[in-house]
Amino acid sequence: MVLNWLPLLVVLTYVLAPIPNWVAKRVAGGSDFFSEENRGVLETGYFVTSFFVVSGFAIPFVLAHASLISVPAMYMSLIGGILIYLTILGYLHFFVTAEEGIF
Repeated sequence: MVLNWLPLLVVLTYVLAPIPNWVAKRVAGGSDFFSEENRGVLETGYFVTSFFVVSGFAIPFVLAHASLISVPAMYMSLIGGILIYLTILGYLHFFVTAEEGIF
């Protein structure tokens, strides 16, 4: 009963996931998005973001494997993560145009 908050660790990955892309875009400069000298910074931001997204799906599996959370809690955490990421992708697809940029 004491460890029932552990599935909420996934929320931390939802909060941290967009930050590397935002920082990388600010560091690379928004004037010329496709210039070669800025691609390394942008690719690093994408890599760190993908680390957070994969961690958001892996944390429930690891916690369930270690018997820190129950299997139904793992399923609910995974379904919640899928819904959040699908909501973000749907918003980007329908409401953000190519001229505006993502972040």
